[in-house]
Amino acid sequence: MQEESQEFSDNEKLMEEVKRFQKMIKNNHFEYFDVSETEEIADYFLDCGKIILAKKAVDNGLDIHPSATALQIRKAKLLLLDKKTEECLKIIQNIEDMESTNSDIYLIKGCALISRQDKIKEAIEAFEKAILYNKENTDELLYEISMTLIQIKEEDKASEFLHRAFKINPENEQVIYEIAFLCEKHKKYEKSIYYYNLCLDVNPFNAPIWYNIGINYSALKNEEKALESYDFAIALADDFEEAYFNKANILSNSNNFEEAISCYKDFISINGNNDDAFCYLAECYLHLNKPNDAFLNYLEALKINNKNFNAWY
Repeated sequence: MQEESQEFSDNEKLMEEVKRFQKMIKNNHFEYFDVSETEEIADYFLDCGKIILAKKAVDNGLDIHPSATALQIRKAKLLLLDKKTEECLKIIQNIEDMESTNSDIYLIKGCALISRQDKIKEAIEAFEKAILYNKENTDELLYEISMTLIQIKEEDKASEFLHRAFKINPENEQVIYEIAFLCEKHKKYEKSIYYYNLCLDVNPFNAPIWYNIGINYSALKNEEKALESYDFAIALADDFEEAYFNKANILSNSNNFEEAISCYKDFISINGNNDDAFCYLAECYLHLNKPNDAFLNYLEALKINNKNFNAWY
């Protein structure tokens, strides 16, 4: 209770400072904010996605406290968001010697260098320093670095960082999910299923994970397990249209046309603008020797998309 009271008090104080800062900007007059207050105000605006106000807070703080490294770090971070990498790196280089064990500096430096193809090795070295000097939640930092590497298609290196994060915290669902996703992307379907199941150990009621497991089982031609996985996804989210669609396709390909028809109809009840679904539904009716029903569904497909070749054919 005491911790909750302290947190509430801190949040209340922060909001007062934020309002005071906004009033200062609106009225264009000077107010004094110390470094700590400026940090909190800038971070608040960053978290809210109010980048312009975050910039104003940092610039105002640096006008008052030009040598404050904490504010210079935030300035560098904002320049990085604006893709002004050279300006960002210039600030980082100026403060690196003074804050040589600050994890944030090396994370920003790595993110700035990573945008240049000839600086990947240096970026990785900076990331390693960020990890070395990081004091808490290292799995989250490793995850953040891996996401940066994935953005530039360095997936093998990203996978290394993700596995290090997994070793530190085997229950970090984001980390496990990304490992599973990369395995799936590189057609390592059995490994992908293994990691997706670890996600389910953390949260067994995650419908998208069940759906992804279904996709991997489909790739392995294990229709029974795929159907089971899609059924779990649907049970957890009865409007999960992709699960209905994939399940219907498996049933149709397995010649279970009656069940497939029911499943396609469930899909259409959620998404009635998919012309392919009406075509697949029509094909099921054709297999059951119901040409009139098939014809009506081909017409529905053409109402949605009159260029659907399969429906015209």
